[in-house]
Amino acid sequence: MDSVSVLKAWLTLLGWLSGWVLFCLFALGIAGLLAVLGMRLADRIMLRFGPASRVPAIVDRGIVALTAVYCAWAMALTFNGTFDHASATEHRSEILDVWGIPKTPLWWADVRSWDAPGGIKRVLIFPEHDQMVPALLDAGQRVRVRIRPGFFGLRWVESMRLDFEHDLEALVAAAPSAASPRKQLIAMLLRDGRWAEAATHAATYARHHPDDRNFMAQVAAILRAPRQTDAATALDKVTLPVSQDRGR
Repeated sequence: MDSVSVLKAWLTLLGWLSGWVLFCLFALGIAGLLAVLGMRLADRIMLRFGPASRVPAIVDRGIVALTAVYCAWAMALTFNGTFDHASATEHRSEILDVWGIPKTPLWWADVRSWDAPGGIKRVLIFPEHDQMVPALLDAGQRVRVRIRPGFFGLRWVESMRLDFEHDLEALVAAAPSAASPRKQLIAMLLRDGRWAEAATHAATYARHHPDDRNFMAQVAAILRAPRQTDAATALDKVTLPVSQDRGR
């Protein structure tokens, strides 16, 4: 490579790109010419008409005002979420439509409203945070949307996740002795505060899996926290020590 001229290599590269370079220069020249003609035409109009001379100042002030309003609103939204330490409320919903700008991260999901019959909620999708791929979303999919009240009272969406738990009850009904689906259903009921249903499913789980006393103890402890002592006591009575042979 020592014998190869660097100038020759650069000229060869420039010759390969000359078509694109000339096209870009031509486009820039046309744009510059139109800009100069537009500015000269605007100058003549302003010189001929007195009130028109104030248009640039008015436009400038309008742009500054809009920029100030945008910055103030962005800061308000930022503080509204940053200083919001209240607990989130989770709502179950269904995707009605997914739309966005192709090849960009700007995608939205229109989900069924949980507080207005027939209404929709438009949620911005954050693929990495929500663990979603917009291209794989479709109408009819169930989601769980977490809403925070906001420091200034402006409610905002903390997260939106796909809801894989809405079929657990049907799955448990089809396979009553299945351990994992019923445990997931019990965890979901406890998380939603449906204490009586969680205790009922826990008692059913104890009859099918009497050896899993650690899980039953955890469920009873969770039930006692919100003062569901009756359900926890009933669950303790169901969970009786059994022999290893009975467990098998």
